[in-house]
Amino acid sequence: VLIPLIAISSAFTAHAMQPDKNNPVEQLVRAAENGTLEDVRCIIEAGVDVNARSLWGSMALMKAVTTHGRDERIIRYLIQAGADIEIKHEVD
Repeated sequence: VLIPLIAISSAFTAHAMQPDKNNPVEQLVRAAENGTLEDVRCIIEAGVDVNARSLWGSMALMKAVTTHGRDERIIRYLIQAGADIEIKHEVD
């Protein structure tokens, strides 16, 4: 009887920690990591805070600079848009 409860609890926890794909901050972080400059620009121009943190604590500039094959135009745009260049990833 305990196994199903543990399985349900684990499934719920995993689901609860999934980023919301409709969340504008998550969209910005994903665009900085895998999108185009136009994607990033549209999201920021829509009013998303360039320094907002995703569910996992990442910020757009963090993802942009640590992505393999990073696009320097995205990095420059994020900085021009006010991204904090002194950011640190918060780890609990």
